[in-house]
Amino acid sequence: MNKVVLSALARDKLKRYKSEYYTEDETREYLRKLSTELESLLLNPFPSKRYLEEQGKYKGVSRIVLHKFIFYYEKVDDEIIVLAVK
Repeated sequence: MNKVVLSALARDKLKRYKSEYYTEDETREYLRKLSTELESLLLNPFPSKRYLEEQGKYKGVSRIVLHKFIFYYEKVDDEIIVLAVK
């Protein structure tokens, strides 16, 4: 069974996200929904919105764009590890 695991770097980036337009509770709810949607997309065997980074620090690493975030990830055994979030 596959599962999605956030690296410490990715988890920290999401925890630090703030929006000047929404309350802290609304932002937390948005991030919860974002995480659920990300997991659903990454565990889907039929890829959509997925790309391979062609240059820079994450060259050769898979990425998916979701809302305004870019998630860099790789599959290791039965886990999908989210390496970073931009």
